[in-house]
Amino acid sequence: MGSGIRKSVWLSVLGGVAVVLVWALWASQVQRDAASATADAESPGEWTGTRDGEVFSSGTVSGREAPQAGRDTRVPSVVFPPAAAPSSEPQRSVVQIATLQETLQDVVPAGVFADPSEHSAAAAGDPSRQADGRRSDHQPDEPTQAAEGDLSISGRVLTESGDPVGGIEVFVRDFRRGSEKRTVSAETGFYQITGLPPGEYQIQNRPTGRFRAAVIHARAGLKSADLILPSVNTLVVSGTVTDAAGAPLAGVEVMAKRVLQVRSNAAGYYRFTLERRRDHSERLTFRWRDQEQVVYIPGSVRESQYNLDVRFDNDTATVVVRGVVRNEFGEPLENARVRLYSVALAANFTGVSDRYGRFVIEAVRIADDYQLIVEAQGSYQRYTRPSLAVRPGLLPLEVVVSSLATGTVAGTITDVMGNPLPGYTLTLRSLRAPANLYRVIADAFGGFQVANVPEGELRFSTSSQPHIRIEGFNPGSVMDLRLIVDWGDYTVSGVVVDRLGNPLAGVRVVMTWRHTADGLKSFSSRYALSDDNGAFRFTEVGPGLHEIVVNMDEYQPFKTSYAVGSEFSVVQVPLMPR
Repeated sequence: MGSGIRKSVWLSVLGGVAVVLVWALWASQVQRDAASATADAESPGEWTGTRDGEVFSSGTVSGREAPQAGRDTRVPSVVFPPAAAPSSEPQRSVVQIATLQETLQDVVPAGVFADPSEHSAAAAGDPSRQADGRRSDHQPDEPTQAAEGDLSISGRVLTESGDPVGGIEVFVRDFRRGSEKRTVSAETGFYQITGLPPGEYQIQNRPTGRFRAAVIHARAGLKSADLILPSVNTLVVSGTVTDAAGAPLAGVEVMAKRVLQVRSNAAGYYRFTLERRRDHSERLTFRWRDQEQVVYIPGSVRESQYNLDVRFDNDTATVVVRGVVRNEFGEPLENARVRLYSVALAANFTGVSDRYGRFVIEAVRIADDYQLIVEAQGSYQRYTRPSLAVRPGLLPLEVVVSSLATGTVAGTITDVMGNPLPGYTLTLRSLRAPANLYRVIADAFGGFQVANVPEGELRFSTSSQPHIRIEGFNPGSVMDLRLIVDWGDYTVSGVVVDRLGNPLAGVRVVMTWRHTADGLKSFSSRYALSDDNGAFRFTEVGPGLHEIVVNMDEYQPFKTSYAVGSEFSVVQVPLMPR
């Protein structure tokens, strides 16, 4: 019996020892696994990208996350700046800058509102919109670059009275990429172009027998890019052209829209039909020998016929103005724009320098109050010379323009909340060297950098809806700016009514915004046209205080403030007769 007890004791001891050994082995394995995971997390992994289609490595990234089931683990294609010494500061990629040699086309603002199914700040039945008008999927804390071709532009095609027009062919053009897309407006006037990369686009309709072409510029992602079609209105213009003594002048050229319309007959009489836009003045130019007169037909003319008599003075003396444009080193400057302006004559005469810097301006009328203005391409200051007397015997003009020091301008483009705006495009202009324009496109983190910018006051602006202007700074050797623009996820809706509460269609509504930070002043303006229900809408609006303004001849001016992001009611715009 004693031996049995001793045997049981030894078995119990051996079992306990086995348990302890198993536990120790398990704990040791856990510790090794933890150490391995820590080492992996602390070891930098290579970050690869592509440049010109070739895969390369640049920089490191720590704490790489393990691939998860169902997750796309392919390395993204990214563009890196040129290789530089390691730094604790993140590098900013340099965007492509294109110098525009021609003046950007002025855009006639058009109305903005979208599909009638999205009339209020929170579109009914749209789960991506919150009650405050914002998209619920907005992620402000992480900079994102819209994928190539995943944006759209939409709006409505309307008459000048706010009526929808269906069956209109609409073109969306991207001149930077040389691409074009088209669609046809629905019966409600709604149109949409999808599959657009980030950037600015020109939107235009095909003219028809009823409507002329309307052209606007809009940014990809805008849902209220409305085309307001100008009606084809005709005006019969006629009159007599005489000299100072009242004698008729034959062969006088009458120009409209830069096209020769007609010549006066032996009796000095002329007549032609002019296609014109409603409420837009029309410029007519009368040319006889070396004289030229410019006359405007007011936009307020509502009649179908307009009589216009023109008289030329007998003093037809003109001179030829010659000169040369050089820099301070005596080097000739080609393609410099030379302009002579006389206040007394209300006349402009222009010329362009050739490869030798020489310019010739013919048929300049005699006057003593000309201002000579020369704008040379490159980093040169605008040249001005006041009170220039243009008379026979004028010697060739020697124009010497001064070079300007240059600097680098860099920074980020963000909304009011500080969220970067990848792909946002601005045009940079030096006010001291206005002949040069630079197109700046924000990178994936909203960053930009522009080298060789002339010193002096600078201005950033857009040619698309919303119209943005940022000013108030001069470049130094290097600048780091935060350019704040009015762009966001909010929608502002409203209705225009008369004093009896009846809706008013075809009313042009303007919404403006101002912001000042770090000495920089930002401005925005948007335009909308009320539809046949009196409704208007602005989309992609940033938070903050905005002003809504209406100015019409037949109604008293209207102005109100609206706190976007704090107020969510429909804006009421009651108009009272004058």
